[in-house]
Amino acid sequence: MFPDVTTLQSFYASPLGKAVATQLQNAIQSALPSQKECTLLGLGYPFPYLKKSKCLTYVACPAPMGVLPWPLRKKGSKQASRSVLTWPEQLPFADNTFDAILLAHCLEFSGDTQAVLAECCRVLRPEGRIIALVPNRHGLWCRREVSPLARGQPFSGVYFKELLIGECFQEITLKNALFAPPIAQPWVLKLADHCEKFGQTLHLPMGGMVVATAVKRISTGTPVRAKRGMLRHLPVVGMPEPTNFKGSN
Repeated sequence: MFPDVTTLQSFYASPLGKAVATQLQNAIQSALPSQKECTLLGLGYPFPYLKKSKCLTYVACPAPMGVLPWPLRKKGSKQASRSVLTWPEQLPFADNTFDAILLAHCLEFSGDTQAVLAECCRVLRPEGRIIALVPNRHGLWCRREVSPLARGQPFSGVYFKELLIGECFQEITLKNALFAPPIAQPWVLKLADHCEKFGQTLHLPMGGMVVATAVKRISTGTPVRAKRGMLRHLPVVGMPEPTNFKGSN
């Protein structure tokens, strides 16, 4: 079940949410495209992690979650919004549209993770990059209900890598992040940077979030999940025509 967009907005406005956003922003910053000419899609609730992006950015929020305008603008602004309310398994974009996709607060609430990844593969351009944030099954954050990371399905890095390989993604890199404990006390939040550096240096497996990056690479075309009534028998290039089999007398 997707959380409401106002719940996530309130969390990221709190001191604990701001600390989470800072640590995860640092973890994904090097993975985000740096070119101004690129197009980026944020899927789920990616707003806290898009502020430093130089790309032309669009946001797709899942229908059960609700939507906010993007770019986040002040009251009275007439700037056009580039956000849309949609189903993550049926994105309203053409094939090969985006250079990169950032998923946050999406896959753990989706009923069909592979369908969402397949749809991301469809709208990504060849050699496009996906950056996915998913709660770590081995971390503390998915066990304490002080944040949205304790809701939905957590993932292990190994399992999530298998999901990515099962679609169209290669060159997969997994990194753990969010090593500070899920405690909102001010003295703990002051130590968040030190906890993050310590965890990253030792490559500890108990970070609260798995940050996965991968590249779309398909040599034979984009896979499409067939719906009922869409199945067709297609000729296979290079295969001989079938012949009638005659048994020996």
